[in-house]
Amino acid sequence: MKSFLNGLYLPVRMLVANKKRSFGLICGFLLSLICMISSLFAFFAFDLGITKRMSSENVYSTFGISYEKDKHSQEVLAAIEYCQPTDYVNTCSIYLNYYLKGNGFIHVNNIIYPTLTIDGKDYLHDYDYVRSTYHHGSPKTSEQIIVYDTELSTAIITKDEAAYCRKRGENALVAGKQSLERGEVMVAADLLDYYGINYEDAVGKKISFSQAVESFEDFTISGVYSKLLNDSPFRNDGKHERYADFWISEKSFDNLDWVSDKSSPNQYDIYMQMPSFSKAFDTFKALEERFSRTYGISATANDALNSYVDFYPYYETAAYVLIIFTVLLVFVTILNVFVLIGYGVKKNRGFNTMLKAVGMTDDGVIKVYLAQILILFIIALIIATLLTSIAAVVAIYEVNISIANVYGSGFGFDFLFYLPAWAISVIAVLTLLVVASLLGIIKNNKTNIVRVSQEQ
Repeated sequence: MKSFLNGLYLPVRMLVANKKRSFGLICGFLLSLICMISSLFAFFAFDLGITKRMSSENVYSTFGISYEKDKHSQEVLAAIEYCQPTDYVNTCSIYLNYYLKGNGFIHVNNIIYPTLTIDGKDYLHDYDYVRSTYHHGSPKTSEQIIVYDTELSTAIITKDEAAYCRKRGENALVAGKQSLERGEVMVAADLLDYYGINYEDAVGKKISFSQAVESFEDFTISGVYSKLLNDSPFRNDGKHERYADFWISEKSFDNLDWVSDKSSPNQYDIYMQMPSFSKAFDTFKALEERFSRTYGISATANDALNSYVDFYPYYETAAYVLIIFTVLLVFVTILNVFVLIGYGVKKNRGFNTMLKAVGMTDDGVIKVYLAQILILFIIALIIATLLTSIAAVVAIYEVNISIANVYGSGFGFDFLFYLPAWAISVIAVLTLLVVASLLGIIKNNKTNIVRVSQEQ
């Protein structure tokens, strides 16, 4: 330890004797490290961390197309062929509005709730169920039912949706079969949970749902689906509530005696599962541009993809600026080290000769100069680490809060990716500095180290 400290004495004294040059080098090292760490952290956290996390749970690699059936069917078929999704479902939402008692503002006591009948037993679709399931206590005013167009796509629950539910400890289909025929209905698991009805017992039973006018009668329960599907990014674009107690096929919808205030059955949403998050991003952007000139048809993204799309331009701009500054700063810093080391060796040739005269080897002289660079680099590294780690924490907090406020969910930055950015930056800058220092020494010494006077 004592010999180590003694070895630092001479380099430190030489740095103190050249304070202005030492300060300039520290500033150069500091700026180079800050820019390199920042650019690499942005790349790792955004371009690698997010896409890897989203692709690891591939249900995020989805987007939808909203369109009017028949009017835009050809465009949708062309889009499917262009996108080549691994899975897709084609649905529309219809709404059965609840009746009100008289006129005036909607209030819990003014709503006539429907009656659910399973196997001849009536269950009031009452406010307690609505409050526990929807809108955090606000009264629900209509029933949303998802209608599946099984002619275009036979999929009801995709493989990636099923994996999404399994990862959270529940099967996507908790009972019955994963198909819908005419006169069949799939029921949400939490609806049966509320009424204390066993899933397996419900499958195959007759179900009716009626208000003042019959909504559907004597349908057969073909399956029971997990409530986790309602939170799936595959079906949730963050703007439209996709929760529904019932799923039916389009064949069943054609023969229903729906009340007159139902929504138009022609407005469909096709949700496509892409093989990767990056593929979903590229394809979604292409379709968004493609449909921007067509009225009535549009591409819609899930929360995570929508967040990524909105934040990507900011990231891309910041990345380009950081990369340009990093390259310029590192180049200028390395050039500066090369020139100053060479100048120092040339200027201190007499001092170097003295060191040789008192017995210091050629390697020893080189170590003195490299030790100076290492000392300045460590000082710059300590400051850069402190500044960039604080900046990373602030950036992570602000970005994640912004995403949560705007989208409610989606991707987020992870501090874990600061560590490889820091390590790579330290190794890269230090390596370049050592190389530049050696080249500066070699350039100014015929013997590649120090020129000792021939008179010795």
